[in-house]
Amino acid sequence: MRWLIGILVALCFLSFSNFGRAEFHKACDSFIFLADESESMSNPDELEGQPKIEIEKEILSLVNADVPEVDYQAELRTFGHDYVFSNPYQSAVYFPIGPYCKQAMAQAIEKIRASRAPTPLGYGLELAGKDAAEMPGRVHIILFTDGKENAYRPSPEVAREIKAKYPDKICLYAVQVGHDAKARALLEELVSIIECGKVYQAADLRNQVIRDAFIKDVFGYEVAAAKPAPKPVTKPAPKTIGPVDSDGDGVYDQFDRCPNTPKGAKVDAYGCWEIGMVFFDFDRADIKPEYHPLLLEIAEVLKQNPDLKLKVIGSTDSLGDEEYNYRLGLKRAQAVKAFLVAHGVNPDQLIVVSVGETQPIADNTTPEGRAKNRHVRFEIVR
Repeated sequence: MRWLIGILVALCFLSFSNFGRAEFHKACDSFIFLADESESMSNPDELEGQPKIEIEKEILSLVNADVPEVDYQAELRTFGHDYVFSNPYQSAVYFPIGPYCKQAMAQAIEKIRASRAPTPLGYGLELAGKDAAEMPGRVHIILFTDGKENAYRPSPEVAREIKAKYPDKICLYAVQVGHDAKARALLEELVSIIECGKVYQAADLRNQVIRDAFIKDVFGYEVAAAKPAPKPVTKPAPKTIGPVDSDGDGVYDQFDRCPNTPKGAKVDAYGCWEIGMVFFDFDRADIKPEYHPLLLEIAEVLKQNPDLKLKVIGSTDSLGDEEYNYRLGLKRAQAVKAFLVAHGVNPDQLIVVSVGETQPIADNTTPEGRAKNRHVRFEIVR
């Protein structure tokens, strides 16, 4: 199999010669796909019911299909590969360090399978750090895991060692497979220690808009070639005209802090669309009638702007279990999406996200603060 991968890599290397037609901004010079093969990955996802190992391979394949075919150095390494009594911390390298090749990487991804081993997340991170030291330039580690660590040294300890040894070389992008709140918190901690990267939810990367942003952030993007400056043409002085309102929101450009306002959106004095939020009663996900006018207004703006996309973010207070709050936040966001779709909005314009109790906007120690944290808010997806 190694000889086949070698042939594919050679063919890919030849194809790079055609990738010079446009300038490309590389976010990294090298990357490592670090995938979890431990026993917990054979369990079904809490919300989808699909084995997590299948979700991991699906999302890895989608990401690989979108990686720009640029001259990266790449690797696919796994952890929790197998359990051997003499050495319970097993790893496999399905794509050894070398020039990136999309076809060869796709074949390597197909080899991933869940084992009967525990989850030595710290061990996988430690090996990836050592591999990154051998790779040129800036290295992005893209970690795919459910985050349920139960073997080897604690991964935050390993992350601190990596940060100390390679302070400016490595970024960590963690893709959580599953919806366990404590596991999410662990992955957020690892990214915080490395001080470079981000945590994504695997299921979200099925959405092309979110995946495009992920690819741009992790791998880079094409830069349009600059057009030559036109020759100056002498024209008569224009007639004096009044102030201009380019986006038609009623605020002149010279005062407009939010250009390109969506058609039909009501704006503040600075030309910004303040969308507003939908608040919920304790432990409830049903939309109160008082928020119907707000949602109908949002629906009209979305229908007038079919290319506009909104992120619908469900939030809760801190009472109760983190996992339960994640699910409650998701139910609230889904209820708002269902309302908007029922009133004519294209479902593809709405991206449902839950942050549970992790992103409060008010103090959770007071009844008033907790009431403010039980909400759905909106963000424009650029």
